[in-house]
Amino acid sequence: MRVKCPSCGSITELQLPVLLAVCLCGSLVKGKFDGSSSAGAGTPQAATVDHYAVLGVDRNSTEAEIKAAHRRRVKETHPDIGGDAEEFKLVQAAYEVLGNPASRKRYDSGESIGSQQTLRIVTPDLIGKTVTEAVRLATESQLAARVAIVEVSNSSQLRGRVVGQMPYPGVESGGGVIGLLVAVPQASTLWQRFRAAATELATGFWVGLKSSTIGGTKRPAELGSGSSLHNAGAAAGEVVGAVAVGAVGVAIGAVSFAVRAMAIFGFIVLLMIGFLLLALAPPLGVCVLAFTGWLIYKAIKKSSS
Repeated sequence: MRVKCPSCGSITELQLPVLLAVCLCGSLVKGKFDGSSSAGAGTPQAATVDHYAVLGVDRNSTEAEIKAAHRRRVKETHPDIGGDAEEFKLVQAAYEVLGNPASRKRYDSGESIGSQQTLRIVTPDLIGKTVTEAVRLATESQLAARVAIVEVSNSSQLRGRVVGQMPYPGVESGGGVIGLLVAVPQASTLWQRFRAAATELATGFWVGLKSSTIGGTKRPAELGSGSSLHNAGAAAGEVVGAVAVGAVGVAIGAVSFAVRAMAIFGFIVLLMIGFLLLALAPPLGVCVLAFTGWLIYKAIKKSSS
């Protein structure tokens, strides 16, 4: 989408769903979705924020537990006592959604793409607003806000603002849920935590992958509460590894064309999983793709010998 700057007249290219950017002259330029444009390949990678995780509660928590968690997280993240300003905003935004029973119900039901809710609301224009203001306005419009963050430079004028939304302004929401894309500075502890989580997940995946294929690496049965991501990654790695070993065995020992085709299909599935993870969690995706490539090479080498 091409947008003309009202200050200097220069053209800025926006990649949907992003509708807000900074012009070369320093002015903020805002695009308007007209239905004729489609999301481009340059859309920035975003990380989804789980409101429950932000408050540190599970999905079965009571209203009283959510309220208590909100008070605790405010004390932990408030900028006046050394907390991270961007994380504090997300804590407030999470409570705006989960602290309201109706909004929480819409948020939970929005987890399913096939939600059968019949509520249809024309989404307000939240582009350029702060995340707390945008979530509050969405709640007032009977919409539950789901938040994703995208990284910007520490000095960017976009920091803390909503730079994109789905559905777009003026478009009907059929499920009572609106997605907000919020710009967060690189120095924020939020991004540091996401990177650490991705690394922990990738490390666990690699351990599980090796234990189910190469052997010699035993995954601990108990990793403690602080290593849940590592444990989840290891479990996923073991499953993928078992599938990969089966595919290699079939590819090497099979005589039937149909069985060989099934092995090839298994490799294709692994590659698809790898590319999907590359978009969601790059370290994990690189591990899967590298390991799949090694398995294919091994299968071809042994088949030709």
